[in-house]
Amino acid sequence: MQQNVVHAEGKRSVLITIIKNGDASTLDVVNRVKAALPAIQKAAPEDKQIRAVLLLHGLHPEEVEVRVRRSIEKLRPQLAERGLGLELLEVGVARARLRLRLSGGQAMPVDATLLGQEIEAAIVDAAPELEVIAIDGLDAAEAREIAVAAD
Repeated sequence: MQQNVVHAEGKRSVLITIIKNGDASTLDVVNRVKAALPAIQKAAPEDKQIRAVLLLHGLHPEEVEVRVRRSIEKLRPQLAERGLGLELLEVGVARARLRLRLSGGQAMPVDATLLGQEIEAAIVDAAPELEVIAIDGLDAAEAREIAVAAD
């Protein structure tokens, strides 16, 4: 196995060497590789190092919004246990805006700073390219408890 550092356009990259067998059609091999790329890209983001390379080159197979929404869905059960809900208001190239709200009855007292850090960590894990994550309804200044907007 050959192990080299590969650069493309001055950035660290990944090189996959494909060798065709004997009389196989080069065009057929190229078409099959192209057809397989979406599945390869979709599987690759599960590895953090591969995901980082894909993000660096703008090749992540999923849009930022899709990844942020999935992250919110993963947070939903633990927030619901605290009487809270989280929704995505908007997401752009470098910014996501979320809203924390009551999801039914009375919200449990929660440390707003820790909750904010928990939400931000989950979003950053899904979309590390975001520079700003704004969470409406999270007010750490008032007794370090959650101030949420009622539904």
